[in-house]
Amino acid sequence: TWDLLSPSIEMEKEGKEKLSQKRKKAEISEDCQEIIRVSIGSYEGNAWVFEGRRNASGELAWDQRKHKLSDHSLGAICSNSSKFAIGGYEERIQVMFWSDKENEDGVILEEHKGTITSLKLWDPSYLISTAEDLLICVWKLRPNMLLHSLKYKKTAGNCVDMTVHPSGKMLLSLHSSGCVNFWNLITGHHEYQKQFEAGFTKIGFLQGGNYFYLASEKFIALYSISAEEETCKLVQEGEKLLAVTHTNTLIVGVTDKNSFIVWGIGKEGKEEGKLVNTKLIKAKIRSISSASSTEVTKEKKNKHYISCVMVNGEIAVFELKDLDDRFEKKKKIVNPGLLLHTKMKDRPTCISISSAIGKFKAITSHKKTKETEQDQLT
Repeated sequence: TWDLLSPSIEMEKEGKEKLSQKRKKAEISEDCQEIIRVSIGSYEGNAWVFEGRRNASGELAWDQRKHKLSDHSLGAICSNSSKFAIGGYEERIQVMFWSDKENEDGVILEEHKGTITSLKLWDPSYLISTAEDLLICVWKLRPNMLLHSLKYKKTAGNCVDMTVHPSGKMLLSLHSSGCVNFWNLITGHHEYQKQFEAGFTKIGFLQGGNYFYLASEKFIALYSISAEEETCKLVQEGEKLLAVTHTNTLIVGVTDKNSFIVWGIGKEGKEEGKLVNTKLIKAKIRSISSASSTEVTKEKKNKHYISCVMVNGEIAVFELKDLDDRFEKKKKIVNPGLLLHTKMKDRPTCISISSAIGKFKAITSHKKTKETEQDQLT
């Protein structure tokens, strides 16, 4: 069942289903303008979804849903505007579509012979997965088929992260040895390998795919995709980076001293500004994820959402706005808006966030109707 909640109410509190119908109607009476979805995997084998619907007045109403998908830990997750994919110890991947709330199992993909370690959705129809079996699988969804099975050398070490070029033609896979493999996604062939120092755990494309970054506990290095030369290095002196995420123009990191850092990345692949908040995060971060959208206003300003999982079971969702103005005015502090903060009964392991803007039908019932069947994100 789906229960409407607000960020100020703990999601696990007993009696949440007794929220007044009057309050529900007030929060969802207008057509929804934006949907924010946070997907979480847990040690208990559950997938949790928190869905926030923002109406034309800017009010945000939250739902939650739980899927029991496994008897073992789920440690890899990704999402976009139409679906989320999750996997873990059981060596299989389950893809759940937002529009199909009746199907508890979703689509099941089985090819790997090891624990699923990383998942990436690209475009509406493609999924890329890695596991502890030296394979990277490229999937086509609906109809479901395995397009490529990319085999890499054991000396490279396990794949710890990967990123897809915005064109959809290139995949970079980062390995525990510090090497990065460049793959052609059209042909499924390995193009070449470049060796970096060991210790990097995160990789991602920036500025439309013209640059990519590598992140370790010590620093973040940016490289040109054409010349593969280092363009800049991002450091937070005296602190270790525990988790890093990114959008097209931002890199966001959280440190062992609970510093929340936002770096702006310019078109030349260099740091445009740095904003820090040392009072935002109160517990150690386990995982972090990001998404971007554009406001439905004349200005069409970009908004960035950051979702965090803490080791104490708390989750939080923040909204970053007007960052360009803060960078231009050389501000030093970032003050994200808190959209959701709650503590889970489960032990969360991984998190993903997605955002979609459009004209969506307001929720009128928790039961499946003809209207809700047509309320699909594309």
